[in-house]
Amino acid sequence: MKLFDCPHCGHRLYFENARCLNCSSAVLYDPQRACFALSGADGGSPCANADECACNWMAEPGQPFCRACALNQLIPDLSVDGNRRRWIRVEAAKKRAVYSLLAFGLPVTPKQNPADEAGLAFDFLADPIGGGPGGERILTGHDNGLITLNVAEADSAERERRR
Repeated sequence: MKLFDCPHCGHRLYFENARCLNCSSAVLYDPQRACFALSGADGGSPCANADECACNWMAEPGQPFCRACALNQLIPDLSVDGNRRRWIRVEAAKKRAVYSLLAFGLPVTPKQNPADEAGLAFDFLADPIGGGPGGERILTGHDNGLITLNVAEADSAERERRR
């Protein structure tokens, strides 16, 4: 992953930073320019998921969400203990994937409806409490641009157990 510079002081920033560790400036990743900008500068505002899942990306112009969070269709039930932490981890991994897709010049557009061939969408789900009827489990996979991730797999030990 590329290293970035703080737009205020030039200190090194990492992809996950939301604040410069040198000058304490609030920063946002701007996927359009592939660099960080000062929060509130250049017309950029934080993604609506900044507080929900620690999103550090700039919202798309005129939209509440950033380019990556706009791909979300479903998120896990955040009232379930541990799901917010798991969602934050899978969101960070998704942002790295979206960053790579954009760097390769590939189209990253949200699906307009489930039947569309074009576009991407993400469902971040958790197994039903108690396993569901018949021991149902959410399986990680993809189907025609819809990527389903079981947030339980954000925990390394759980991911290995499921293998």
